[in-house]
Amino acid sequence: MAITWGELKARIASRSHKDLERSEELNDVERFAKAGIELVEAEDSWSWLYKTFSIPLVADTYEYDWPTGLERFDVKTFRYAGSGSYLEYARIAENIDHHLGPDWRDAGSTTSDPRYYVDFGRKFWIAPKPSSGFVSSNPTIYLYGYTSDLATLSGTPTDATEMLLPERSANAFVEAALMVGLQQEDDPDWKTYQQIFQSNIIRLRTFDASVASTDEVLLPEWSPYMEF
Repeated sequence: MAITWGELKARIASRSHKDLERSEELNDVERFAKAGIELVEAEDSWSWLYKTFSIPLVADTYEYDWPTGLERFDVKTFRYAGSGSYLEYARIAENIDHHLGPDWRDAGSTTSDPRYYVDFGRKFWIAPKPSSGFVSSNPTIYLYGYTSDLATLSGTPTDATEMLLPERSANAFVEAALMVGLQQEDDPDWKTYQQIFQSNIIRLRTFDASVASTDEVLLPEWSPYMEF
């Protein structure tokens, strides 16, 4: 079951004694919620944010916008077809210049099958520039990357907008938001929530969503002192 934007705000409002019917307090809660999301997402490459993206290719064009919602990308996943079609991540544009010559972007005769890519100022450069024949056969670059619930909330979200964050971790987002909110309101209890936030991050990192029925279940350290 997904947590909605409205449910997340309601949890934060309940614990911060905010009235969502009052516009100023609603704005506070939404600001705290987004700050909490940013803090939690910055702590790790969370599995629930991992997804597929695609980039439509254009003949004789090397520069492409990042796909909508992409925050981080998996450098080894850029491909245009099967297993032999992966592009090499060049890291910096100068590495492409080294392989193709510094004029590869401007020369009209440099279209070919793409072999490299690099991120350049929130753009992707694909090199060599794809030819029209290549684009006809391979119109799309596919990749894996990480999105963000901040992207989910871009535009005009409603209370029914479903969040990516899993229900089991919703409380970690609430308490991250409370840490931000109490600090902004000069409430000294924010330091307590800072400790709770740090504990929540450790708990989130240790959760394994992929288990097998044959996996050994570790008993707690105090189990030897129990009478079974």
